[in-house]
Amino acid sequence: MITPIFNFIKHHNTNQDNDGVSTTYVDGIPVSTKKYDKKGNITYFKDGIRTGYSKKVRDGYEHYDKDGHIVSFTKVE
Repeated sequence: MITPIFNFIKHHNTNQDNDGVSTTYVDGIPVSTKKYDKKGNITYFKDGIRTGYSKKVRDGYEHYDKDGHIVSFTKVE
């Protein structure tokens, strides 16, 4: 019998539900969620605690940490 050397982690994201919530699963266990609002902004949660926020702006997204400090920008074309 051959024993596999690597364990592959199965990562899965759900589509948004009617409330704009998407869940990320790792090996079948929910690990985080994203909540999309009508303006395209995204709030990130882990274990029910807000961990960050992405604000949709004209050219992309401004990313903020849980304390409201800007940490990065992603340009969207």
